[in-house]
Amino acid sequence: MSRLDETKAAIVERLRALRAAPQYPIDLYDICVLLRAAWFTPDELHVPLTSREQEAVIELIKGNRLLVTNPLA
Repeated sequence: MSRLDETKAAIVERLRALRAAPQYPIDLYDICVLLRAAWFTPDELHVPLTSREQEAVIELIKGNRLLVTNPLA
């Protein structure tokens, strides 16, 4: 598994743990702090988040938050 795939999986796992749903914005801090503790760099977290936004799975919104717009893969 590549580092990018590993990072994508870690983000999805964290969103599921936070019970992310379209009506509830998730603070990026709640995702990134735990993953940074697991040795993911900010750049490694940024790429999959923007990738998921382009895939219309999430929407990055004001205040460093995100919304899940489609089911998590």
